[in-house]
Amino acid sequence: MSCEEFKIIESDVTANFTDALVQDAKEDEDVSMPADWTTCTINKCAISGVSIQSKQNLEFDLILWSKSAKDNTSLNLDNFVISLNFPVSSGKQIAAANQYYYEQDNLIPIKYNDDSNQSKIHCSIVNRSITAKDAGVAGQIKVRFVASPRL
Repeated sequence: MSCEEFKIIESDVTANFTDALVQDAKEDEDVSMPADWTTCTINKCAISGVSIQSKQNLEFDLILWSKSAKDNTSLNLDNFVISLNFPVSSGKQIAAANQYYYEQDNLIPIKYNDDSNQSKIHCSIVNRSITAKDAGVAGQIKVRFVASPRL
């Protein structure tokens, strides 16, 4: 059954993470889990891999949240799960051209729960670089999760 298999879950470069970001600014997104998981009402997964493709070589934090409401000034209401850092030095190009590839090596599987029951991975990208992330096509980012459903 396809609801039991691992999947690659990707953000949409034309719709997600399209804003310009100055240093320490963040952009929030909700990345949809696979359609068959939604059909099976799966809102939990084990994320075993995370990678980023970016047009710019910047330092990023990828923050996962358990709800679509994301961060809150109240510690009792904040929905923080984990933050993963992708330093500038980990951005790799092929033949010194085109986009930069970042990945998390030796990632311990993250037990992720969408407590909003929307079958989405609620996340934010934070630009940690002094250089601003560009808006639109010039600043495109794709986030990719390798995940398995948890029933």
